[in-house]
Amino acid sequence: MGNFLEPEEDRLFFLDINNLLVKLSDRQKAEFSWICAVRSLPFISIYNFGYCHDERFNYYMSDCWNEKNLHNMLFSFLWSLDLSLSKLIDLSGINKQIHEADVYNTTEHLVAHVEYHKMLTKENADAAAYAAQAISYFTHTTFYMENQKNLAEHSSPEGTKKRADIINDSAIVTAKNTRAAFAAYHNSEYKRGYILDRLQGLLYSDINRIYRNEKGFLADFDVYEGRWTGFLDDLNSLGCRYWAKLYNNLFNNNFIIDIERLKLRLKMPDDLKYEGAAVTGKWFEKSEKGVL
Repeated sequence: MGNFLEPEEDRLFFLDINNLLVKLSDRQKAEFSWICAVRSLPFISIYNFGYCHDERFNYYMSDCWNEKNLHNMLFSFLWSLDLSLSKLIDLSGINKQIHEADVYNTTEHLVAHVEYHKMLTKENADAAAYAAQAISYFTHTTFYMENQKNLAEHSSPEGTKKRADIINDSAIVTAKNTRAAFAAYHNSEYKRGYILDRLQGLLYSDINRIYRNEKGFLADFDVYEGRWTGFLDDLNSLGCRYWAKLYNNLFNNNFIIDIERLKLRLKMPDDLKYEGAAVTGKWFEKSEKGVL
């Protein structure tokens, strides 16, 4: 992927985030990783959602890349976020079918697809790839957080510190990929600097709010320019009305999680995981209405 950040700026950002994360617990660092991943989510639809609706891209489509695969990849993003979020707020016991392999298979699958299809079009594709990696690193952060919790009583001080360092580094890399996604999307150097300054302020605010145990996070739709509405339009155009409404509500309600809705999603039948984002979204809608 292209490098849209000045090396010195990138280094200073890393140091700033690292210094701020020192005051957070392992679970709080995973929470920061979550908000970073969610802030990057609107960039995932930049280039790939258009393949099914724009004839100009038909030439580039491989035999295996059809609308079914597109729905599966989109669901990989969304389900990965839900699975890891369930671990972050300790809901994993609700669905006994949730395993670490689900998360890793999902994220590795989606990152591989993004990297492959990034070669087909260069326009803003890097932003989608960085967003995919931010989501992937969030899943890694929650995995090591849970691992640390489970092994705490039986681990040596060296082992505990090593896992703590991995959690810290994984949260930082999530933030760096989120920042890179914004940098890749904004082509103008002047605009990029302005947006990154605003994003950096949001991320610093996120860490401080987590440290103070404040509920919710600040939302700033201006940092996306037209990408926010584009993301919602892309979801709706694919028949993913449920997901568009879910994330629109999340962003507009200061990222406060509706835990009851998350619990319902975690109870999804295992076979639906292979049906894609639109089908699962319709199932969730019916589940919430109690008509299943």
